[in-house]
Amino acid sequence: MTKPAHEKIYLWSGLIFLTIFAVMAIIGPFVAPYSPKWEKPLDFKGSTPITAPSPPDHENWFGKDQRGRDFFSLMLYGLRQTLGFVVIVSLVRVTIGGGIGVWIGMAEKGERAKFRFFKRKKHSSMTGFMGSIPTIILLIILLSAPTKYFSYWVLVFVQGFILVFFGVFPVASTIAEQTRQLAGRLSVLVSRVMGASKSWLIRKHILPMLKETFMILFVQDLILVLNILGQLSLFKIFLGGTEIKAYNAEELKYYSKSFEWVGLIGQNKDWAMSHPYLAWIPLLAYFLLLLSFFLDLKGLEARFQRMYNRYPYL
Repeated sequence: MTKPAHEKIYLWSGLIFLTIFAVMAIIGPFVAPYSPKWEKPLDFKGSTPITAPSPPDHENWFGKDQRGRDFFSLMLYGLRQTLGFVVIVSLVRVTIGGGIGVWIGMAEKGERAKFRFFKRKKHSSMTGFMGSIPTIILLIILLSAPTKYFSYWVLVFVQGFILVFFGVFPVASTIAEQTRQLAGRLSVLVSRVMGASKSWLIRKHILPMLKETFMILFVQDLILVLNILGQLSLFKIFLGGTEIKAYNAEELKYYSKSFEWVGLIGQNKDWAMSHPYLAWIPLLAYFLLLLSFFLDLKGLEARFQRMYNRYPYL
């Protein structure tokens, strides 16, 4: 059975975009024309002084930011932080949550009764209670406090740990429900009757059948984590910490320490009218990254649907 044309288009176009972004993330810091520490807030064109921020020109392709830093270089440095953090956090969330979900889904009723938290009724009530609190509010409270006390890499780890904690349980819930359904399929029931152990069933039946689901959940989680970073940046909470510059008693400016792309959008949103390139360039780059994830997601979903329709009973 051949793949539908739209499935190929989605998958290949998404993979091409992601490959380009991955290559840029790897080589970006090595090919960046300027160091992120380079600042030139005052420049001259002839005898005319030009203060930062300044628009794109032949020397600074994306212009200069408020501190006179080359914006193109900041984007190249920031992509590695954006892509690396999102991929690692999503991979850990799906791996840990998936493992918990498979274990819960394959547990017998008697085993599940030992852990009252995982009872369906109890679990639903906990989900309802936590669901009444917007996750972004909890993240803002938890992630804003450590900024003042930790170094850059420690703070990145703390932020990643908190995001992983909040993402594990939804993944576990989804995988547990899928596992329960798969455990009732004919091929699994036959193997169970023939004496197959639970670990054998998981290795040989459940995990292979969940492969597509794990891939879809991973890409969905990439989009989710990227969006969470964007929401946090609107509250001046940036990956790796927020650098606060006091220019006078009343004027405070907030800068991302990691130059992560959605952080650049958040720190420059107030300049969107006077210097639109500071907001629109990272916003366009963020949109293209998000689009590449979305295209791969649509392709995987189409592939999963095609395979399920072909063998719905196995």
